[in-house]
Amino acid sequence: MRTMNNQYRLLADAIRLGCTMTLPHRQAFFGPSTNVPIRSTCAMGAALYAAGDESVRTYDADSARCRFYWTWETARELFPVVAQRAWHPEHKMPELIEIIIENLNDVHGWSREQIADWIETLAEDVFDANTGEWRDPITASLT
Repeated sequence: MRTMNNQYRLLADAIRLGCTMTLPHRQAFFGPSTNVPIRSTCAMGAALYAAGDESVRTYDADSARCRFYWTWETARELFPVVAQRAWHPEHKMPELIEIIIENLNDVHGWSREQIADWIETLAEDVFDANTGEWRDPITASLT
């Protein structure tokens, strides 16, 4: 079983790997594409793309172009830490990590690599090497 610390690093590494395979995208997991392979992804889409899970694909008839969607449920299965809460680095308030990732990508314009770097800091913040105990990510961010 993976420790929480390793799950943060796994997510950060998956985002970074996806960044090497796709172009940046905002407002959706994956950018419009008329054919496979997907060419652009948001931060979470990069992680899902790198993980290779193509279990949820739909055609968006309203936009008359092929789009690929992975649901947040799939993201939570592959990367459980997205359902954890952390301190939002821009809003300075607690929020679900999945919401923070989406917000940093779409609203604040953070690069996917910057988001991966932030996620990796959570891995460092939640484990107290002095006591050998796990801390709540929200209170850990405040210290």
